Amino acid sequence: MDYWTFIKKEINCRDNMFTFGRTQEVQDRYMRFKSNISDVYKHLIETLFANNENLVFKENDFPYKFDCEKGSILHYLLWINPQNKKKINERKLTKFLSENMLKLDLDIQDYIIFKNNVANKSVNTIEHYHVLFIVK
Repeated sequence: MDYWTFIKKEINCRDNMFTFGRTQEVQDRYMRFKSNISDVYKHLIETLFANNENLVFKENDFPYKFDCEKGSILHYLLWINPQNKKKINERKLTKFLSENMLKLDLDIQDYIIFKNNVANKSVNTIEHYHVLFIVK
């Protein structure tokens, strides 16, 4: 079984318990970033939702490490503004993701969207989804 098929099978999209790591370089960069921020929640609100957006879709600055033979795996995040969370339902989330996937101009072969279980979250304060794309 190839890696992509394996992780698709292992990941629970609503409550992922499968643990991913980062490369040492990315992990070191992430730890430096966190050590320079006194209030992660405030920082994320100010940077992600500066214009009070309901949803923000962006490439992960600190992506997980993936080893895939089928192509490259890209790691994005879909953030939900906690102040506007009640405005978001699954239909709006899906529509927003679809629209933003089209804007990427990538040869996307498949994707996985999931929320980490609280045991795997490094950011607990703002609801977000991980979106993995396999591209050629």
